[in-house]
Amino acid sequence: MVAALARVAGPEVAARVDWVPDASIARIVGAWPAGMNARRAARLGLHADASYDDIIRAYLRENPVPPAVPAQP
Repeated sequence: MVAALARVAGPEVAARVDWVPDASIARIVGAWPAGMNARRAARLGLHADASYDDIIRAYLRENPVPPAVPAQP
């Protein structure tokens, strides 16, 4: 995912990713299902994005102004 971020948004953006574990986020992600199927979504006409690059490009298209980034201490 971070490699896609670097490819699409640039290495300076990818360098902002913080690799420090966060217990709150770990609890949230740990509660997500381990697997799923998307048959119903597909029947409704919803389809998965082809790649992380595509997801990032879509975000940038829909949000043309970069979000504010807090200053690093």
